[in-house]
Amino acid sequence: MSDERCNKEIRRALDDIIDKEQLVKSSLVHINEITSILCQCESRYDPVIFQAMKSLFRIFDDFIDKKELVYTGTPPEDQKNKNLTRAQENLKNGKDPENSNCIKPVNPKVQVQLWIKAKFFDFINRLICLLNYPEQGIQIEALKLLMNFEKKLGCENFPNKIHNRFPNLILPWIVGILIHSNKISKRTFDLFVENYLWPYAADIRLYTLKNIRKLILAHRRGWKPKSEDGFEQDYYFNKAMDIRPLEKLPYLKRQDAFNRSVFELLTKVRMEQKPSESTCFIEYKKANASNQKDSERENGVATKDSMDQSVVEEQRPADSTGVNNVSTKVLDEEVHRRVFTKCWTDFMKNNMSVDLQKSILEIMENQIIPHMDKPVLLYDYLASCFKSGGILAILAFGSLTVLIRSYNVEYPEFFKQIYALFTPSVFYYKQSIRFFQLTSRFLQNSHVPLYIICAFLKRLSRLSLVASPQGSMIIIAFIYNILVAHPASQILIHREKIENGDTTAVTKNNVLLTDNEMSCSSSNEATSIQADPYREDEPDPASSQAQFSSLWELKCLENHYVPAVSTLYRSLFGTKKLERKKVELDQILSQSYYSIFNREVKKRNRSVRLAPAKPQVLFDGSVFDYFNFDNESSTILSQPRPSATGDQAKIKKAAFKRKSSGPKHNLKKKRTVF
Repeated sequence: MSDERCNKEIRRALDDIIDKEQLVKSSLVHINEITSILCQCESRYDPVIFQAMKSLFRIFDDFIDKKELVYTGTPPEDQKNKNLTRAQENLKNGKDPENSNCIKPVNPKVQVQLWIKAKFFDFINRLICLLNYPEQGIQIEALKLLMNFEKKLGCENFPNKIHNRFPNLILPWIVGILIHSNKISKRTFDLFVENYLWPYAADIRLYTLKNIRKLILAHRRGWKPKSEDGFEQDYYFNKAMDIRPLEKLPYLKRQDAFNRSVFELLTKVRMEQKPSESTCFIEYKKANASNQKDSERENGVATKDSMDQSVVEEQRPADSTGVNNVSTKVLDEEVHRRVFTKCWTDFMKNNMSVDLQKSILEIMENQIIPHMDKPVLLYDYLASCFKSGGILAILAFGSLTVLIRSYNVEYPEFFKQIYALFTPSVFYYKQSIRFFQLTSRFLQNSHVPLYIICAFLKRLSRLSLVASPQGSMIIIAFIYNILVAHPASQILIHREKIENGDTTAVTKNNVLLTDNEMSCSSSNEATSIQADPYREDEPDPASSQAQFSSLWELKCLENHYVPAVSTLYRSLFGTKKLERKKVELDQILSQSYYSIFNREVKKRNRSVRLAPAKPQVLFDGSVFDYFNFDNESSTILSQPRPSATGDQAKIKKAAFKRKSSGPKHNLKKKRTVF
């Protein structure tokens, strides 16, 4: 019964909305019916809200076509306030407060038009609120209607103030809702990106970036926006809509959630497409700047923005027809790059979490820096991340190298900072592949000093003792390429011998290790690791004394427990003289512990060793030479076992002869032929 009652109420409300829509379109006498239709936008039934939105859109669209909805003029309430203020000033100055020159009557026609305008912006206010409606279909329809009205505000039939340029009146609120609202659905967000942001890369993209930047600045000020940084909206637009400031909205997000939402929207902005080759959301036409300026002054809307715009248009050269193109700013690629740079630089000044910084640094080198007007502005942010160490430093290293190579940026103690990043944890980061590629490229430069090269080689050689199998393979290939690129550094693996078999001392106080010491044997005659002059804890590679040491740690990799590591070492360092051909580091970096394990498991070994030595006879005494029976607990094993009885011995002996003299069966499975 309740369902039938709800259906009746819905049908009655839908018929009522349609009838009132026809009345309003027929004559302005029934214009007050707009208020009752606006009330239906707050109904508890979704079909009623949907129908009210569509009807109001058709009503105001018809008003715009008939030029009944005006943009210029002074609101009636503001005119009354101005008249009252002038009367009080005249009374204070001793003049007649009812002077006709001070009090200006309001034209009834203008008053009706301004009332229609107030209801129009009230409807826009309702649509903005419906972007937070729980139903996804209502959100999508509200977004479409708002964008259609934004296009109507810039059309030719609307006001002269925003004629022939993007109005940017409704788009700031849409961007604010997409960033701040927790109720916005993913489908609504994707609809804005796919249907408006990507296809219209000229004007929608430019003003979306501008509005995002204004939201970032307002958020950083502690939610106290200033007039010069506020949205470019009309005075009566804010007055009629009565929208609360952004800091008072109940669905605002906190700092972390706000930064994440801004990042998601910024990453959706595609800068690859040039604005001159893309489609504009509004059809811009050429207009004479002087005529436009005169029309604005006649209508009383020559604001500071319009005056600045007119000055720009006067300074801009005219084309062959003597007419200036107002839409040049929207189609200028440098303007897009400049706004894109300001938006990202202002966003990076916020306090962000480590996860968000990792996401930014991962896309910075390929998606942010190539489209910026001045990438050098990112130096402070990248330098702070690079100095912090850890995963942030590894991710920032790629973008920082772009600034160093392409924009002549100097970073003090650059190699010292890279030297500090070579820790055991560097081999376990997924993003370390790019780090090793760039580091190898820097170290292979012939202008790098030899003591820097030796310090990096020694640090990597020491890390091979604690690295994973994948890390050990990277170290072997990395060191080999550096040694080939710098033949002078091969002193770390080659030593000059004299007749008695010892090695010559490079310095008086620092004695180098011998070849026997590099064999990592357990002999007591070998010198301990304390004799290595290399200073492992020294942060400065120039003071580490690595050039006086040797790469004895690499010799340990020859007997690595993973066959792939030992095979790679023997193939590169098995000969006394290194080949001049470098190893492709990308193939080594692409391997992982999982791939190495699977490759070893899939191998088919023909012979499997199950004993330390191949026995010649069964239970020979020489087999027990490989075991130690000195412990008291194992004395029982060394005692002879008691012999079996005669019958048991005969049975065992006969079974053994029968088993040994029996036919040899073919263990291979015969193939059955059908």
